[in-house]
Amino acid sequence: MSREELIDKIAVHVREILKLVGEDPDRPDLRETPIRVAKALLELTEGLRKEPPHVKFFKTGRKIESYVIVENIEFFSLCEHHLLPVIGYVSVAYKPEHDEVPGLSKVVRLVQWFSKRLILQERFTRELAEILLEKLKASSVYCKVFGLHLCTMLRGVRSRTSRLLTEAWAGEITREELDMLRKLVKCKTLRI
Repeated sequence: MSREELIDKIAVHVREILKLVGEDPDRPDLRETPIRVAKALLELTEGLRKEPPHVKFFKTGRKIESYVIVENIEFFSLCEHHLLPVIGYVSVAYKPEHDEVPGLSKVVRLVQWFSKRLILQERFTRELAEILLEKLKASSVYCKVFGLHLCTMLRGVRSRTSRLLTEAWAGEITREELDMLRKLVKCKTLRI
């Protein structure tokens, strides 16, 4: 199905939702809303339909024995329970398996690609570590994810101060390395 066909199909349902919540989808300010919502949903979930970015590697001359850390990669996603935004940061530490490293932008692109879907942050963090282990050709990966979930701010408990911090690792990580990574890898926080 083409993107335009998807937009049209989603827009029909958004129009019906607007009616169900008591709005008039024919009101001048709402006429384009179903299309806008459809486009936004497709953009926020494009990771489900797109292939992961290609990762280009660069030779280092010899194997890197330490962790490479990329901190504070912005991500935007949707909570799978309420379809409300999750905004946050991902920090990644990885140890290259060979004498080559990916370009920095590829780590960022992989995180952003994988976040463009409906997520449960705990599972997202674990699966992200596993995907990065494979795509970065790493011997080990550690991920720390900080998320601000609008579902807890806008509905239910309506907590403006609660945040979720998750971590996961994949590959060969010793207890000592894990303890070191937990202290070393920082993740930016959001304030509202």
